Amino acid sequence: MLEATARPVYIPEEVTTTTVYGIENGRWGVLGHPKPIRKLGSVFLATGQVESIVEDIQGFMDSKDWYEERCIPHHRGYLLYGPAGIMIY
Repeated sequence: MLEATARPVYIPEEVTTTTVYGIENGRWGVLGHPKPIRKLGSVFLATGQVESIVEDIQGFMDSKDWYEERCIPHHRGYLLYGPAGIMIY
């Protein structure tokens, strides 16, 4: 399978930065500079929320076959909001 041999060349096993892409002057490109990945422990959430999110991510990652059998893209996104540095309850 071509994907199995090509994927490791283009996508590293461990991602250490977050890169934002966008359209500039009619072309896709990197916006700004890649930033180091933030550690989960640096995100302030209400008691139990981190565990709930991690549990949801693990369940989602384990469900890849279910999505593929139904031809549904295997994507998940989370939107965390609130003022930086302030705990949200």
